[in-house]
Amino acid sequence: MKSSDQHLTELHEEGATIFRAILPPSLITDLRQETDKARDLARKKMGAQVQRLQPIGSYADQLDMKPFEDYRDLPALNEILKEMLTTDHNYGALDAVGILLEPGEKARCTNWHRDLRDHMAKDVFEDEFAEEWKVMIIDMQKCLQVNCALYEDSCTWYVPHSHNRYEAFPEEENVRDAIKDLGLDDLDDVQREAACLNYTKSMPGAFQLHLDPGDFALYRPCGWHIGNYVPYKKRATLHDVVTTGSFKADREKNNLRAQEAKKRLDK
Repeated sequence: MKSSDQHLTELHEEGATIFRAILPPSLITDLRQETDKARDLARKKMGAQVQRLQPIGSYADQLDMKPFEDYRDLPALNEILKEMLTTDHNYGALDAVGILLEPGEKARCTNWHRDLRDHMAKDVFEDEFAEEWKVMIIDMQKCLQVNCALYEDSCTWYVPHSHNRYEAFPEEENVRDAIKDLGLDDLDDVQREAACLNYTKSMPGAFQLHLDPGDFALYRPCGWHIGNYVPYKKRATLHDVVTTGSFKADREKNNLRAQEAKKRLDK
């Protein structure tokens, strides 16, 4: 197993690192049992194409929280993360962690994006968050996201070295915006899958994060990333952030600020 220094170097230089086989098989078994229930619950509540149930803690009356608590408290994972970052960093809070699922019927992909920046209108970002973004992208202790796979998962693609660049390259922005031209609703299932994959592969420098069961990926979502999904590959991946209490509070405030700024600019 790599040392915490090796993982931190990868995170700093590439924007992503993977802790291989960090979950014990017994815990994977317990988590699979509960995530199977979660899949059924999510689809009954939100339809066949839903791909997320979050936060898990909201469903404590329908799911056994013990496996998720065991995941949150896993000594080996907590130890290496706290060595890499700070003793205040945590993951797996039941009021935050979710489960990422495969779509039930049709292939789909997200757009290529960088979290925060590409989730809001350009004018909102420039008016409210541009200066904070410049600071955040160079702080390795902030903006840290988790995918922890319970089944083989290669849905996430990432562009190494894009996590600490303020400006995107023009070709990257062109790829991001090309999502609107895919016309997925007019395609059959095979054409739709091919269109999503071709769009995903079109980003310069992109590579696929291949996770085996029990692997824990830590990446900086301020870098370019995407999810590409097909319905015939079972997915149950724990999705979360590694953060501190103060970072979490800042993120919640930023979400409110973004909503308020959008309302002002829409008037």
